[in-house]
Amino acid sequence: MTKPITVYCIPFAGGGKHSFRGYQDKAPASLNLEMVELPGRGMRITEPLVGTMEEMADDLVAQLRPRIKAETQPYAIYGHSIGSVLTYMVTCRLIREGLPLPIHLFVTGAKGPSEARKERKLSGLSDAEFTVELVKLGGVPQEVADNEELMQFFLPILRADFRAIEEYTYEQLTPKMDIPVLSITGSEENITPAQAGTWQDVTTGTFTHRVITGDHFFIYQHEKEILNLIDQYLQEVVADQLASRT
Repeated sequence: MTKPITVYCIPFAGGGKHSFRGYQDKAPASLNLEMVELPGRGMRITEPLVGTMEEMADDLVAQLRPRIKAETQPYAIYGHSIGSVLTYMVTCRLIREGLPLPIHLFVTGAKGPSEARKERKLSGLSDAEFTVELVKLGGVPQEVADNEELMQFFLPILRADFRAIEEYTYEQLTPKMDIPVLSITGSEENITPAQAGTWQDVTTGTFTHRVITGDHFFIYQHEKEILNLIDQYLQEVVADQLASRT
C-alpha cells in the first residue's frame, strides 16, 4: 500500500488545530492531514501572540523544518484565508533554506499574496464593532458572539491576526517558485476571479482556480469535495513525477 501524502494545514485568523478537525475525520486513506498551531491558541495558549505575518511564517517554518527533514515522502501545504498567505510565505522560506519543497499548494478563501493586504482596518474597532464585523464575515456564529466570556477569550487572538494581515507587505520571490497551485474560493465571498487569479503570479507551475458555492467559510459545507480535489491533484502530480522517471 502506498504511504499517504502528508498535507500540512494552516488555519485562518483566530483558528488553530481544531479548525480542521472535520477534515481529519473525513480525509481519505491516501491523505495524512497534519495540523500546525500558532502561539497564543490551542495547545500553545500560554505563549504570547505574535504580531506580524513574518513572525507567524517564521514560527511555522520552525515547526515544519524538522518534520520535512524527516519526511521521505512528498508533501503539500494547505491554508485558508490568512493561512493561504502564510502558505506562500512559508514556502518562500523553505525555498531560501534549500529544504525539500511541497509538491503542491492548496489555498482557499484568499486573493493572491499581492492582493492580500486588507485595506479596511477592522482590528482597531471597538469590541462591539469588531464582533459585528466578524459575524458578517461568517467566522463567528451569533451564539458565540452573544457569549461575552467566549468573546473576551477570542477577541485578542482575532485582533492580532487581523492586524497582521492589515499590515502585511507582499514580497515577490525571485525567481518564482515552480510549484502547482490550486485556488478555491466561495461564490458568495468578496473575491473576484481576477483577484484569485493573482496566485498565478507567484509560480511558474500549473495554476487552477475553482469556485464552490458558499461564503468565506464554504470550507465547512464542502469538506469532502475539497478533500477529494486535494487528493486528485496530488495523485496527478505523483503520477507525473513517476512517469518522468521512466
